Amino acid sequence: MVELDNSLVKAKKNLDKATELRRKGMLAESIVQYKQSLKIKPDFIRAIVDLAKAYETQKNWKEASKYYRKLIGFRPNNHVGYLKLAKTLKQNKKIYGAIAAYAEAIELKPNLPAKVYKDYGDLLIQVNSTNSDAIAAYIKAAEMKQNWGFGFYNKLANLFEKQGNLTEATTYYLKALNLQEDNPQLYFNVGNIYFKQGLLNKAVGNYKRALELKPDFSKVYHKLGDLFKQRNQSDDAIKCYQKALEIKPDFKTAYRSLGDVLMIQGKQSIAQKCYQKAQ
Repeated sequence: MVELDNSLVKAKKNLDKATELRRKGMLAESIVQYKQSLKIKPDFIRAIVDLAKAYETQKNWKEASKYYRKLIGFRPNNHVGYLKLAKTLKQNKKIYGAIAAYAEAIELKPNLPAKVYKDYGDLLIQVNSTNSDAIAAYIKAAEMKQNWGFGFYNKLANLFEKQGNLTEATTYYLKALNLQEDNPQLYFNVGNIYFKQGLLNKAVGNYKRALELKPDFSKVYHKLGDLFKQRNQSDDAIKCYQKALEIKPDFKTAYRSLGDVLMIQGKQSIAQKCYQKAQ
């Protein structure tokens, strides 16, 4: 017991030196003292945490992760350790490891702040853009916090759209739109949802609003062309495809779509030229 107490006293002396050095801005020197403290007492939690933080300050994410892992080894039920590990792994581009760390933290303490669930969802999207777990994480974040920015709702809407849940996608795109009413991309997104639902008049209204805000939005003209084609309004479709190509001459999909409409009109030679440009 006396020997253990002595080791703690010695380790604490090094920790105090490290703290003072860090206070003076001598970060590298403080790291040496932190390590010396842990050499004397490897399970000195405060030294482990402070050393990990010192490495974070240096943006040495690999070493910071190493010491947060040590913290978890001694305190496996410490959700904060997992959150810190997730942050450093994320910074070090270790996405799968960060996801696993967030999952452990959430399992240990489900009532974590909304931002944790949002960050967890962001990582899940990076590995699978249609991830159901990402949707669940975002929904949890939305339940816990009401005033997210338009980007959050736009991402959630996009996830629902990719899963084919157009009703929920519409709900969240409109939430995003209410927060940023001058965003042409959002009107384009909402227009696309209405188009997929067969609500063509609503789709046209949103596409036109997108063009009012961004007259050179080539993708909108292309979508309008698709819409007019679906309505069997070939001439209007052609005009839209041509406008898209006027804005973006290398728009290969637009050339292919234009060729399809021209083929319907029996203008095969012109259509073939469009197909060639689409290659």
